[in-house]
Amino acid sequence: MNKYFKIFMALPKTVYYNIKLFGIKRGIRLPIYVGGGYKIKASKGSISIPSQAKRFMIKFGLNEGTKSIAVADEGCIDIEDGGKLIFEGNADFKPGCKIDVKSKGVLEIGTNFTCNRNGLFSVDAPVCIGEDALLGWNVKLRTSDGHPIYEIEDESKEINPAKPINIGNHVWIAADVDILKGVKIPSNCVIGYRSCVTKSIQEENCVIAGYPAKIVKRDIMWRRDHK
Repeated sequence: MNKYFKIFMALPKTVYYNIKLFGIKRGIRLPIYVGGGYKIKASKGSISIPSQAKRFMIKFGLNEGTKSIAVADEGCIDIEDGGKLIFEGNADFKPGCKIDVKSKGVLEIGTNFTCNRNGLFSVDAPVCIGEDALLGWNVKLRTSDGHPIYEIEDESKEINPAKPINIGNHVWIAADVDILKGVKIPSNCVIGYRSCVTKSIQEENCVIAGYPAKIVKRDIMWRRDHK
C-alpha cells in the first residue's frame, strides 16, 4: 500500500488519539501517528512527549518492518491510571507491538528508537531505554513474572516482586530476545538472537548471547547501516 495513502486512511484515528491524549492545542500538531491496527487506551497526561514535538515524531504502524514476519494481532498501547509512557524523541514501532504499563510502571524511551514487529513491553516497574536502541522482531521486556508468589507460611509476603529494567544507549537487541526483570544492559552492547537475559551485564561494548545470556565477545561496536 502506498505510504501516503496509508497516512490518509489513518488520519481520522490519528487526529482523535492526539487530541484525546494531548488536548487540541498540542494534539492538532499530530506528534503521534496511529495506524496499522493500533489502539490506545490511555488518559490525558499518561503519555509524555517533548514540548516541541514535530508531526509524526512517534510512529505506531506507519512503517512495515520485516514483512516476512507475521503480525500476531493488532498492536495496542494500554496505560493504567498512575502509569506513564515517556518519549524523549523520535520513535518508530512496527506493526503488532504491545505496550502494557501498569499503575506503578514507567516506560521511558530515548530518542532514535526502533522496534520491529510484535515487540512486547510489560511494565510493572520503571523501565528506561537509552538513545538509539534497535529492537528486532518478537523482543519482550518484562519487569515481573506475571503472577505473585508467596511464602507458604506467610501469604502477605510476596517473594517475586517486580523489578526495574535499564538499557543503555546504542543497544541492539536482536530478534526473539527476552529481557527479564531486574536486568541492566550497558551502552554499546548487542544481544544475540533468541537470547534470554536474566542477569545484569556490567561491561559495555560486548556481544551478549545464550540462554541464559552471558558475554561471548568483548570490545565490539555496531552500526545500523550496511556497508
